[in-house]
Amino acid sequence: MKNRVYILDDLRGIAIICVIIYHYSLYSNSISDTVVEFSKNFRDLFNLGSFAVSLFFLISGFVIALSLNKNDKIKTVKEFIIKRFFRLYPTYWLSILAIVTAVYLLDLKNQYSIRDILFNFTMFQDLFHIQNIDGVYWTLAIELKFYILSAIFYFLGYLKNIKYIFAIFLLLSMITLFLSYFDGEKGYFNLTISYLLLMYLGTAFYFRYKKTITNNDLYIMILFTILYFILYTFMALERGGGELFGYGISTIVAILIFLWTIDFKSHISSITRFFGEISYSLYLFHQVLGYFFIDYLISINIDLNIAKIVTFILATILAFVINKTVEKPSTNIGHLIAKKIT
Repeated sequence: MKNRVYILDDLRGIAIICVIIYHYSLYSNSISDTVVEFSKNFRDLFNLGSFAVSLFFLISGFVIALSLNKNDKIKTVKEFIIKRFFRLYPTYWLSILAIVTAVYLLDLKNQYSIRDILFNFTMFQDLFHIQNIDGVYWTLAIELKFYILSAIFYFLGYLKNIKYIFAIFLLLSMITLFLSYFDGEKGYFNLTISYLLLMYLGTAFYFRYKKTITNNDLYIMILFTILYFILYTFMALERGGGELFGYGISTIVAILIFLWTIDFKSHISSITRFFGEISYSLYLFHQVLGYFFIDYLISINIDLNIAKIVTFILATILAFVINKTVEKPSTNIGHLIAKKIT
């Protein structure tokens, strides 16, 4: 494919593998589980989950700018909305139905209310302070905010001024960082702004790729982003460290790896490519359903670590099937509808 940046598939693959290792390593049916204790200590230094999410967000920043690069703004925004909707929602809805069905079959009656379930179908549940049906959904809420903001910036003709957009989000990140330092309840807001900053750094990578900004422009933005997360890390240490320290360090590492790999002209391996292609389905289906299955395997006296490996394999197979039967067909339908409407 002419404009395809192959390495993005590999980076998605690396990110989703890291997400699953992170989530499954923290699962335990025993408080004394040594693997879990090691993982908890390790994430204080390097948070594998944050590393993966940071990679995902950098990729999103790059890809969305790639989608919003045509001259006809009205047509492009319409196409963008339709394609994103069919890319995200059908597979997402299926994951909700699968989890709710599992909860019902396991007789966990008080797990979710009807209100929780209905609001989760919108993917905007965080705006109404509704719990996520699956904890991984929190990143999708940030993705949607980024899509909406980017479509608006593009329509108004501002997206190409990435240096100014980046500067605004850097300033907002600094402000919310200091606010959250003095009031921990504002921490989630700072996390959202920080990740939006990261996604617009990904957009800057795209404009460097298209040669509309210089290498020096990009390096300056990378430097300021790293300095911001270094400051974040030191402020986390001041507050007692813990996971927040690991979050800052892992985000910096993700930026440097993205910088190192983004100019690769081919795939890293067939394995990373494969996991990259099924990453969205795997992301949606691996956690809650995976934990339920690990519980089941433990209940029939399967060793905990064997249970995690078996669950990882089965989650991969399930994601592959869903990718082929739901995710790709719905994405193709979105492309066809966008073509007809626009």
